Amino acid sequence: MTNQIRFLNQTGRSPSARIFGDLGKLRADAAVGKCLFFFDDFGTTTRHAGSSASGGYFTIQENSSTIQGKGTVADLGVELGVLQVNTNTTDASECHIQFGDGLPFRIDNAAGNTAALGFEVRLAVNTVADTRLNMFVGLGGPIVAAAHVGAAGALLATASFIGFNQIEDDGNQMDSMYQAISQTQVQVLANAVTLVADTYINLGFRYRPGDIAAKKIRFYVNGVESNTFVTETNIDAATFPEGEALAPMLLTENAAGTANIISIDWMGAYQYNANE
Repeated sequence: MTNQIRFLNQTGRSPSARIFGDLGKLRADAAVGKCLFFFDDFGTTTRHAGSSASGGYFTIQENSSTIQGKGTVADLGVELGVLQVNTNTTDASECHIQFGDGLPFRIDNAAGNTAALGFEVRLAVNTVADTRLNMFVGLGGPIVAAAHVGAAGALLATASFIGFNQIEDDGNQMDSMYQAISQTQVQVLANAVTLVADTYINLGFRYRPGDIAAKKIRFYVNGVESNTFVTETNIDAATFPEGEALAPMLLTENAAGTANIISIDWMGAYQYNANE
């Protein structure tokens, strides 16, 4: 996977400074073992066939859905590499990709890795019509598999998630949310995201153990902080995936007899070592 790191403050296209801070410092800290830093700009992405594990990715592609590099002139000239997820026309067909074949990230107030964590993605969808697509993007676990997304967009009950969720009955909105294994999904903020067709948007969140108890996890849309937070009390409750192993992923389930396209310009995540 490629690691083309953009300059901060490159309007609309760069990772958000509020989540990633100094990207050069993250790279340097990762090189000496202070943190784990994943970033892919998809400059060298190949076609992923069927359900497979290859090149640091794990994929599920039902009914001839495809995941591949998008090679249009516009994308190569502006986005510098794009991953394109193409769903099949079959209703309830799933197409997922997990970035990295391990589950290296965790949020834990009490034990294990309690250190700072961040996630962000820049993506676009080709339609915001209702009854077209169910989608999740963020950190999740375990290894992606069929049935990770169920009827009407319900996420797999025996898995954990934190991120953004789009349900087919409201195609232009995504909720910020989290879910612990075998627990009811918690909606942090309904309609936290407004999607516009064929328009890129940055979606992310960060966890800082040193933040005040009322604002332990902050969500961001295009670098702007949401006014609804995950608190320390929330994290310590049974419904939060505290201490559960997570990885960056995008999950989709088709909701109609029309194919959908999700384009990912880049995706990044990091976590510091608890001793740093």
